[in-house]
Amino acid sequence: MEQISALYKIMLLLSAFAMLLGFSLHVFTKGNKSAGLKMILVMSVANFVSIVAYLLNLKPVNGLSWSVAIIFLNAIILILNLVIGFYVRQLFYKKNSLYYKQILNLFILSFISSIVLLSIAYIFKTEYHFFDISSNGFIFMFACATGLFVFGSFIPAAKSSITIVKKGNLFAKIDLLIILNFLNNLIGLYFYTFKFPSKDSSIVLNMLVNLAFAYYLAYFLLSEHFSGKSFVKDSESNLTLNNYSWMELQKHLSHWSETRSYLVISNPHIIEIVDNAKLSDLEKIHYTLRLLNLKAKDVAHAMNISTRAVEMQRYRINKKLIKDVSA
Repeated sequence: MEQISALYKIMLLLSAFAMLLGFSLHVFTKGNKSAGLKMILVMSVANFVSIVAYLLNLKPVNGLSWSVAIIFLNAIILILNLVIGFYVRQLFYKKNSLYYKQILNLFILSFISSIVLLSIAYIFKTEYHFFDISSNGFIFMFACATGLFVFGSFIPAAKSSITIVKKGNLFAKIDLLIILNFLNNLIGLYFYTFKFPSKDSSIVLNMLVNLAFAYYLAYFLLSEHFSGKSFVKDSESNLTLNNYSWMELQKHLSHWSETRSYLVISNPHIIEIVDNAKLSDLEKIHYTLRLLNLKAKDVAHAMNISTRAVEMQRYRINKKLIKDVSA
């Protein structure tokens, strides 16, 4: 078991490094970031701090003043991990969800929940181990954690599972992240706490799921950074595109005015070229996506049409553009 634990710490350290790299690339790179991505950055911070605290073996010690800060930090990380899946999904799936409102709601819920958990912990003297089964306050502490888990992890994961089953899902990577977050919380909260089916098996299972979630979160941050940067060479001019979020752009493809409004600030040169083209509104959307160097199959998936339909649109657009040039 000691060898497994040592290997787990090494792999966890690597995941923390990858997560920090992905976070840094997003924070220090200029460009528009979607509200949903910002919330995922909050998620990455919570998990990064949790990993570092574990690797450094930062545990509260009775009688030491700095233990109070560690106890409070543990409570905050626990609550964030339990509920943040809800806010991530809200921001990606609801167009009227605003980041500043969601982050305010998350802060209020985290603050109130922390006060409740810490109050229970100090009343029953279990602040050094929140889920001590032998404590009289365990049932109250665990009930609060379960309520937060159902709200912030189980419900969004169930909705994500349904959207994946239905297919046509625009945010498959987000849904997978939410489901992994749910499994991570499920194993940690129930299997690990109750040592089910046994102490060693619950520890190993917790390690595996925790690593899967940590690595996928790091992969998501890195892949989103590099996929969000596009460089396109147009036949008329060479254009270096600013950062944009493909996930966010997919929400604005129902009408040209929406697409134009979303891209006009980050990619004004693209919009200028499309505006000057004698195309219908739908063709302008397809032309814009082509200039953004997006693959036909990705566009087809986003617009819920066949890849063949996208290719035909691009063919017709090319014919119109050639005709306009020759005229």
